[in-house]
Amino acid sequence: MDYIEIDPITGVVSWDAYFDYLYTVRTQISADLYAYAANREHYKPEGRNSLQGAWLIGVQFGYRAQEVVLAFLGAWQDRKHVLTYTGVSAYSLDVDVEYRSGDRDLLTHEFRVEKQIITHELAFRTGRVIRIVAKDVIPTTEVLS
Repeated sequence: MDYIEIDPITGVVSWDAYFDYLYTVRTQISADLYAYAANREHYKPEGRNSLQGAWLIGVQFGYRAQEVVLAFLGAWQDRKHVLTYTGVSAYSLDVDVEYRSGDRDLLTHEFRVEKQIITHELAFRTGRVIRIVAKDVIPTTEVLS
């Protein structure tokens, strides 16, 4: 993570520098992605729409790996969060899972932008990381009944 700080001892996350950074790059990404990324509700541990504590439940690769889709079950298990990455130029997936308690829990995630290319880094409680570089990210949330 470049802007989100994670205390290595306590695991406490600080987003202050990250939200300041996002504001500076708001014109370099789509309005929909900025609205999603800048919404603090998507990072708070107690938030219903937060990815923190969400479980990775699916990874899908599109044609010639130009599209990657990640699906998460929200921490409250009442929402499915889907992130669709288009124009993917690179990805790194460290998703080794042993199915222990908390093994698949997302700790935090960070969007970065350079020359209108988006890097989304997702860090799990186990220290494992997913990193995807793409032209755009389309986030959707579905309330489960």
